[in-house]
Amino acid sequence: MKGVLVAILCLLLLVGAGMAYVFWPHGVPRDGSAQPTNSYSFDALGVSFLYPGTYAFESYPLEDEEGAWQEFVLIRKTDKIAAEQNGASEGPVSITIGIFPNTAGVGLEEWVRSTKHSNFHLSMDQKFSASQMGGQQSLSYRYTGLYEVDATAVVWKGQVYVISVGWVDSTDSIRADYATLLKTVSFK
Repeated sequence: MKGVLVAILCLLLLVGAGMAYVFWPHGVPRDGSAQPTNSYSFDALGVSFLYPGTYAFESYPLEDEEGAWQEFVLIRKTDKIAAEQNGASEGPVSITIGIFPNTAGVGLEEWVRSTKHSNFHLSMDQKFSASQMGGQQSLSYRYTGLYEVDATAVVWKGQVYVISVGWVDSTDSIRADYATLLKTVSFK
């Protein structure tokens, strides 16, 4: 009888452990920020990056008087659903990757200062900080638009990549997700 109870207890323990493994959230650190779980590779331009599985991914070819570019937008799925249900006129905070042709072949700082697509003209302090992205020298800056925005720009093979994040609260986890995404950018 004692052996049967031990066997049943062991079986319940195994079933419980299996269920915990299947249903317990994986890859989410204690601070609540999401870990990179999805990857995107744009082979034509030689760039790839990882992003949290909690984000919806959208891609748009865009064009204006300065030319055409490619834009990728990452929006938390919960924010996207809420905005759609509420009929919000402005989009929710997001991480945006803009890929712009550097047809004039200018240096990164000149491109950021002279091109409206960088939004640097909206920067209150008009200052950069040197940084690294994908093993390349980059410039980081902040500007104010609809939201507060952190941006990092880099030149790679005739393109300027501007990765930015809009946020309302400086402690918003989207900023941590942005910082994590920047660390995963790879240029080939």
